[in-house]
Amino acid sequence: MPIFLALIFVPPVYFVYHYRKLIREKVEEIEHHYSAIRIYRKTDEVAPNKAHNIDCLELHPKFVAKYRGKHQMMSLGSYLSTLRLPRISTDGDIKDGEASSKEQVAKFVKKELNVALGKLLLNYFGKTYGAALLPLTGSDSVDSYLSGIATKIASWGTKQILSNNSIGNGIIDDDIDEDGDDDIGIFPFTLVELVSILNVNNTLGGKMNMSKTPLELLEIGEVDIFDHSFDGLISNPFVLEADFEKTIQRMEDRIRIVEETYDPHDKSIPPPMPINERVLPDLYLGSGDTCYSHTKRETLVNRLTALLLTKLSYNFYKRSKNEKDLFEVIYKEETCQHPDELLQALINHGHSVDVCPRTQITNFGFSLCVKEKDGSWTNIPTAIMLNTGLERYSDNRPVTFAAPHGGIDFYITGPLIGATNTCAMQFYVAFQGLCAFHSDQDIIMPYKKKASLAKPYSTVKAVQAARMAGLISVAFSKIATEMELPFGGYGTMGMCNDISGFVDFAINGQTMAYPLISTGRYLSHFIRCITELSGTLKDKVGMEYAVDDIQKLIHSIANISSDLHVSPSAAKSSITRYKASYPEAFFQETADSLQILNEIAEMYESLTVW
Repeated sequence: MPIFLALIFVPPVYFVYHYRKLIREKVEEIEHHYSAIRIYRKTDEVAPNKAHNIDCLELHPKFVAKYRGKHQMMSLGSYLSTLRLPRISTDGDIKDGEASSKEQVAKFVKKELNVALGKLLLNYFGKTYGAALLPLTGSDSVDSYLSGIATKIASWGTKQILSNNSIGNGIIDDDIDEDGDDDIGIFPFTLVELVSILNVNNTLGGKMNMSKTPLELLEIGEVDIFDHSFDGLISNPFVLEADFEKTIQRMEDRIRIVEETYDPHDKSIPPPMPINERVLPDLYLGSGDTCYSHTKRETLVNRLTALLLTKLSYNFYKRSKNEKDLFEVIYKEETCQHPDELLQALINHGHSVDVCPRTQITNFGFSLCVKEKDGSWTNIPTAIMLNTGLERYSDNRPVTFAAPHGGIDFYITGPLIGATNTCAMQFYVAFQGLCAFHSDQDIIMPYKKKASLAKPYSTVKAVQAARMAGLISVAFSKIATEMELPFGGYGTMGMCNDISGFVDFAINGQTMAYPLISTGRYLSHFIRCITELSGTLKDKVGMEYAVDDIQKLIHSIANISSDLHVSPSAAKSSITRYKASYPEAFFQETADSLQILNEIAEMYESLTVW
């Protein structure tokens, strides 16, 4: 759900320029007066001063207590509350007419913190989101357009931190609201406001900004985000017994050319990187000393299996075009031309599958941690908090949600695939523009825990889900390609929850995913496209199940809920799905929002609105 990211990830070029300009203007003063000035952390207070407290992504006490002794965690607010600015004494070397040393220091620290926060986000995510999601209003370049709002966005975040009296007087502006009762980690945007940005961009000329179309990516089988690709390693037909392990080994040989120290059994994560020791001391980008759920070789197994399933999905498109050169996977003399057939063949020959819609809070890989004096790491759970559009009517207190990532999990264990660890894959649409099966390894952290949105599917439903996933991936990719949508339709046509929700609704008659943001325009295109697909497949040999599943998908797409406009009659569905998506409150804000939802539900029930 990284729509919000579009509003803050502005081009790093601007910030680098801003930073260099600041240094150039102040270089002599900085070198002479302020070169030793650093914000520091005060961690030895027995009873923290309330004046220094900052509420920012505060953790729920029960969540912290549950994992105490197992995982060292703190909230972002707890970290920010420890920051202090050293007292500065006037040294008499300031020229007449200039501001006092304290004011100069305050101004400098504010600007440098502003820059540091911007660089922190931009260095990690780049300017992609801004270029794709913000409307282009006739400016000479995206950079020049975005630079106009860059200061406002970064300054907003800086003011939120500094306005809570955490670092010292003289830094904040006079016009800042210093109400410190609310969690400053929540951004005041509703779903409908954010989705409007996507639609405005598309209306004003936002076009596909990808080197390959979604249909081309679907045929390749994965997005180009990895350091090494399987390009040239996939044979057709692909015989699992002979080719699977050989392909993994050839891929590892390709990796070793660049990474001489490659260890196939390694689960370690990249070491945390300091952000800015001068203004954000001890704060690092990364996840401390945890590890991945899968080794590097097991991750390749995840990737290769997902790639095979995705390439088989593309065959539905080829069949609709009467193309004969289909990609095939052979296992135990069973020839598979579609993803459901491969899953069934694996089940037939000793593999077990766990297929289930699941969701988890996501930070889009933006992890923070603190390095303590003893060298240990304290992790800071992060999330993107947004408004749902629901609120408590007595005081207008909004209900918020932590942006989730959801999909249909496809977990496989067996003698060939998933032999040393569960082969973990998930079906969803990625922000790189590919609606497909993706590898699903992750870091091991309590706040990365998934919530199941239904009971695990039976074997029959699991195979059906694989077939439906393949069909949906073709429809999504075809629409995005034909309409030249930015990011291959990600966000504009729906996000991870929406696409997996179509499949789950078709399987179970409902979906518990939250939020759902598909709009009527693109839902109608889905129905149009998938109906056309049905018409081209209905006379093809072996496509009877696919045609039948398309009818179920049409029903689900036509009847699935939307959380963009939460009317009283629709609120029951939103509240039910919200609770299913957040069964355990990691953040205090989530617990507070659940309480408000209960109050809203009770009021509506008493009025018999439902």
